[in-house]
Amino acid sequence: YYRRALPEDRAIALRYSYFDDKDGFRTGAAQKLSEFTITYEYPLGSSVSRFEVRLDRSNRPFFLNDVGAATKKEQVTVVYSQVYRF
Repeated sequence: YYRRALPEDRAIALRYSYFDDKDGFRTGAAQKLSEFTITYEYPLGSSVSRFEVRLDRSNRPFFLNDVGAATKKEQVTVVYSQVYRF
């Protein structure tokens, strides 16, 4: 993980992970998975807002397409979250 503080209580974070599921025990398929995530964080009133983009990859078709078939080797996920401080 890498996190860098920015002015005005903002931050940017980078994350990378790799997993080799050699026998398919954890994911149901023998494969090598990796993910890269970038997060932008900023204050919003009494909360912290986060905008995140994540790229997941596999060395074999594992991710679902629009009709639910595992035909894709990668997927992109976009997430917005808000954490309230109290």
